[in-house]
Amino acid sequence: MEQFTIYANDSWCDTKDGRRRKCLRYDTDAFYHAEYHGGGNWKIAGTIENLICTFKNDITPYSDETLKDAMIKLANILIKDFREILRTQENSPLTICVIPRAKHEDHYNPNQKLFRQTVRIVIKFLNDKGFNKFIDGTHNIIRHTDSPTTHLHEGRTYCGITKETWA
Repeated sequence: MEQFTIYANDSWCDTKDGRRRKCLRYDTDAFYHAEYHGGGNWKIAGTIENLICTFKNDITPYSDETLKDAMIKLANILIKDFREILRTQENSPLTICVIPRAKHEDHYNPNQKLFRQTVRIVIKFLNDKGFNKFIDGTHNIIRHTDSPTTHLHEGRTYCGITKETWA
């Protein structure tokens, strides 16, 4: 797992009308598990790209067994990473949120919603094991309006798209 800081002074983005503005008011600690490499890496078993593609489950439908295996792999990653994040944040309570996919929640079938479900299971597991510092915020951000998916070239993202498409 890697930690980095998103600096408010460096958080510029384009607005819908082509201007630029700051996106953040405060510096923010951020974490990621692994570098994401595009291309054909989604085809390589064991890569983070393959795991993400499996959870999206929209190009090739995956079997229940494959999806369950992906949930177990993700759970193991999250348990390790969440515990490490908790240590770096001086045991402060942490709200765990999930950024929604590009389309409204009703667009996806249950087998395409397993990422959020896995995160919720891990939060409950860790809290049941006595960590009690994780707040389930997995439904705090809900997409109410479809947004462009940049990887499919449906459009571009811009400053303010979050407020326009999330609740």
